[in-house]
Amino acid sequence: MSYTENMFDELAHRYLRVPYILNGRDLQTAKKPKATVVLLHGINSSMAMWQSVVKKLPKDIRVIGIDLLGFGDSPRTSWPSYQVRIQARSVAATLFLMKIRGPVIVVGHSLGSLVAIDFARRYPLMTRQLILVSPPLYDIEHEPTGALAYNPHRLLRDIHTSLSAQPDTVAKLVGLLTQYKFVNRGFDASKVDMPTFLGTLEAAIINQTSMRDLMRLKQPVTVITGKLDPFVSESTIKRLAKERTNLTHKSLIAGHEIIGLMEPAVLKATSSALAELNRKP
Repeated sequence: MSYTENMFDELAHRYLRVPYILNGRDLQTAKKPKATVVLLHGINSSMAMWQSVVKKLPKDIRVIGIDLLGFGDSPRTSWPSYQVRIQARSVAATLFLMKIRGPVIVVGHSLGSLVAIDFARRYPLMTRQLILVSPPLYDIEHEPTGALAYNPHRLLRDIHTSLSAQPDTVAKLVGLLTQYKFVNRGFDASKVDMPTFLGTLEAAIINQTSMRDLMRLKQPVTVITGKLDPFVSESTIKRLAKERTNLTHKSLIAGHEIIGLMEPAVLKATSSALAELNRKP
């Protein structure tokens, strides 16, 4: 961006709060769709991560993929714009432009699940149901405090500190993860933008309000987590599922990414949400 473009971008989107238009695309269409499913990817990924899932979804629904702000083919910004509220407003603006008024089923992975929560909070009439896959939800007031207690929130803070001090290690780490297929297809090792990656990690995940916002939602929510996921606090989600009647928790022997047992679990949850939608008048 030129200096003038940077000034306009910051004025319009930061101060006037004009939402960004993201890269949104129909991954599947139907002549008379019974429902619309919106897919939101994780950090440093893109809608490409959902290819395998989309192929196995019912053919009578519309499926929309969206690249979140700063990732995939969506705009990069000239100012720190990493909060989930900015992402959620941009998702809504993009759906409106695509003539989608809702209600939709939103499936979010990792960062995308936190954006989905904020989207549902801001636009309840547009949101029928949420499916949150590997959501990095942290309850600050109930975090384990012992020196030996495992704390995924603290782990992410330590990772952020280390990567901020040694940014060159990010590309090497992501390259290894991609090489050995520990990450989804949309996670591109060659497109790691350090300011966006670290800024999103800090603002959207480490310093989040998603846990508080999730507790306010009225829509049905399905949370899918892996017992081997180092970034998810399953004990926090289990406690939340006991307190909230609208929340269902499914725990699998899996990691963070939608591979292995995670994929059929996501497909089953989506099919259940579609069946519930069809049962309601």
